[in-house]
Amino acid sequence: MLKLAGIDLDDTLVATVKFFSRARDEMSALMAAQGLDAEALAQFRADLGEIELKNVQPDGFGMSVVYESYVEAAAKHAPVFDKKLVADIGAVVDRLRSEPRPPFDDAKALLERLAELGVPVVIITAGEYNHQNGKLDALKAVLGPAWAPVQEFIVQRKTEDEYRAILDAYGVKPEEFVMIGDSMKSDIVPVRQLGGQAILIERPAAPSALRWSFHHASYDGGYDRVENLNQACDFIAARLLAEGGMPPPAAPQNPGLSPDI
Repeated sequence: MLKLAGIDLDDTLVATVKFFSRARDEMSALMAAQGLDAEALAQFRADLGEIELKNVQPDGFGMSVVYESYVEAAAKHAPVFDKKLVADIGAVVDRLRSEPRPPFDDAKALLERLAELGVPVVIITAGEYNHQNGKLDALKAVLGPAWAPVQEFIVQRKTEDEYRAILDAYGVKPEEFVMIGDSMKSDIVPVRQLGGQAILIERPAAPSALRWSFHHASYDGGYDRVENLNQACDFIAARLLAEGGMPPPAAPQNPGLSPDI
């Protein structure tokens, strides 16, 4: 019986990748202003992706990693790497950090439908605490009462161990858990390896070509693919019907593990 649903934040509940794509465009514009031609700009963007992937490995994703990666890539390619360029890069990252992340149109309906189905919800997001927490607070303000029963977990990385700790806190077995998210690497693979269920969101407006390279991973089968959160909820409702009814409510059983870890 399904007893708990986990939901990713970025590009699942709120738009994110388009802002990072725009920030990369702004970085390319800074390099173009220094005289880089089309070929050099293409190489800059390729190197930037590799540098981000390298930097995210030890520290997890966060805005400090973004800033460090932008500076490192610019230092490698800019003919003139000076204080002005560093300040301009800082301005790009500041805009990226402060840009409001509007919820997708189907976010509120998903939370309301899961509440009607009796499925408890936890939001599981990875990144720097203050940045992710700010996005969560803004989302709460927009969604209002639909957010009331939701618990939140902010982790450095979404790994099998992190998922296991959350499930243990709720007294939920992996097979009683489903994760909904857009990242194969962090939302699907670790959950499936743990023995949980997973639903991959592939929104037409956010093609995989725009996704960050550190979200890429290969995994064969064992999960569902949908284009929106309404379809994800349809899958969950169908599973509950097939299993014979509503789940008993799940609540944290381990006081040592609190939300926002």
